Amino acid sequence: MGKPSKKHFSFKRLTIEDLDTILHVQKIVVDSLEDPSILAALTPEEYTFLLNNHGEIIGAFDQDKLIAIRAVLEPPIDEEHLGLDLGLSGDELTDVLYQEISMVLPSYRGHGLQQQLAKHIMKVVEQSSKAYTHICATVAPTNIPSLKDKFKQGMHTVVLKKTYGDKWRYTFAKPMKEIWEFDDSSSKSVPLHDLHEHQRLLDEGWYGVKLVPKDESYAITYQRRKSIS
Repeated sequence: MGKPSKKHFSFKRLTIEDLDTILHVQKIVVDSLEDPSILAALTPEEYTFLLNNHGEIIGAFDQDKLIAIRAVLEPPIDEEHLGLDLGLSGDELTDVLYQEISMVLPSYRGHGLQQQLAKHIMKVVEQSSKAYTHICATVAPTNIPSLKDKFKQGMHTVVLKKTYGDKWRYTFAKPMKEIWEFDDSSSKSVPLHDLHEHQRLLDEGWYGVKLVPKDESYAITYQRRKSIS
């Protein structure tokens, strides 16, 4: 059977009334994963917090069937805040927005729904009355679709660390009020499996700027930011 046609897809903001449907989609997606640990599934309480004026969730629909979601979150300020990975502190942390969970039902993958949802949800962010300075996200090193997604959006890896109960995660970030420029005269390419080399370069001030095919797998290209004159 062929994949559903894109022409049937529609997009809308979800509300707390959609919570049960969101959780149903999440269960299907988690159950379909060979390694469920690559997705940090949210609890009903976390979705409730997000939907009660602490973020947005955009849903993709095939007619009246919810087939994919994407969320952004205004996170609580705590010791695990991703803004700390950027060297931010104090009131600066309140201006950071997270790209939260993103999921597509298995039978609807391959249609670029993550990217379509990203465009829709970022329009909502841009129309917000609040001017965010940075948008951040975490991605497991083995989650290739999400790595591709973040780099396509112009985000960059800034930290690799263990979190979510001792799981490796990249922190991705993108500034909203400036442009990060990188020096492409000196680049390093590191295979995905070499986590400690990724961590070493990030600790030394390099940034992951793109994902490239390498030896039947992938590598991340690292560059340094250009000095601000």
